[in-house]
Amino acid sequence: MHVHPQQTRYVLVRYAPGILIAVEGHLDAIEPHLDEILQRLDAIEPHLPFVLRNLDTLAPHAGALLKHIDALLLYADDGGKYLEPLLPYVSRFAPRLDLLGPHLALLRPHMKHLLPHMHVVAPSAHLFARQVRHVHCACAPSSCPCTR
Repeated sequence: MHVHPQQTRYVLVRYAPGILIAVEGHLDAIEPHLDEILQRLDAIEPHLPFVLRNLDTLAPHAGALLKHIDALLLYADDGGKYLEPLLPYVSRFAPRLDLLGPHLALLRPHMKHLLPHMHVVAPSAHLFARQVRHVHCACAPSSCPCTR
């Protein structure tokens, strides 16, 4: 999706002071993804204040989050009511998004039921990822080279 340069400039000027302050200390994690961030700025812009406030949590996972941004933005609907409650789980789930990402859209309608149990689900995320991996690679769990 192409973002009009004038629109990009408007968003950047509007948020520039906050962006400059927020990215200080996170530039190494964000810089490799700047082109993609700018390409997706139209989708990110409504959530930019949240992103800037939570850059300490989000920046280390910028690549994984951007790769799955379309599915993740499903969780930003309803005024972003799931953004804050899911923030503590970013570091747990982001490294597993390649395996879990295709299922995010299917999980979204059930979020109101899952969220109260997320403290139990999140610590076991590696098990869900392993099970999903076996479904995709058809390995027997005891001999699967992709879990080593």
